[in-house]
Amino acid sequence: MSFSIPKIKESHVLLDRYFKVACDQLLFEDGLDTPYYSLQSQADAVMVVAQDRAGRFVINREYRHPTRQVLLSCPGGTFELEEDPIQAAKRELLEETGFVAEEWTLLGEAYPYPGISSQKIYYVHARGALKQQEPSCEHGEILQTFLMEAEEIRDAILRGEALDGQVGTAFFLYHLL
Repeated sequence: MSFSIPKIKESHVLLDRYFKVACDQLLFEDGLDTPYYSLQSQADAVMVVAQDRAGRFVINREYRHPTRQVLLSCPGGTFELEEDPIQAAKRELLEETGFVAEEWTLLGEAYPYPGISSQKIYYVHARGALKQQEPSCEHGEILQTFLMEAEEIRDAILRGEALDGQVGTAFFLYHLL
């Protein structure tokens, strides 16, 4: 399969805050051009599929303002300087849930929003999770942590509970183990 990738005729940053909103003017092989808007995140992110020794999953229900809903989610967040995926996963699990874990495995990585963003999310499995302290969430993070059996998560999804879309990718990669 062969196809031509458009060239960038010009590029402009429209907003530069926590993330950048950019507009690239793409020039296609046929000579036509079109604007393409994208979000440029400051950092890649990690999502943790954590299980305690009994096999229950450490799950968050987290308020996500753009959706105006509380979503079923796994712990996670953006990388800090010099972190690798496992380091970021350990920090995020502890910060958001107060849990630590005994074993860590990188499940995979994906671009969750490739149509609008170059951000990559790394998915990590944590085994032997144990509550060590109270969470220390960042200002503005509104969440509660629960231990849930796989069937309970499945039932919540089937009932139509609002879901962070990354949970689907996280559990898909988990089931490939």
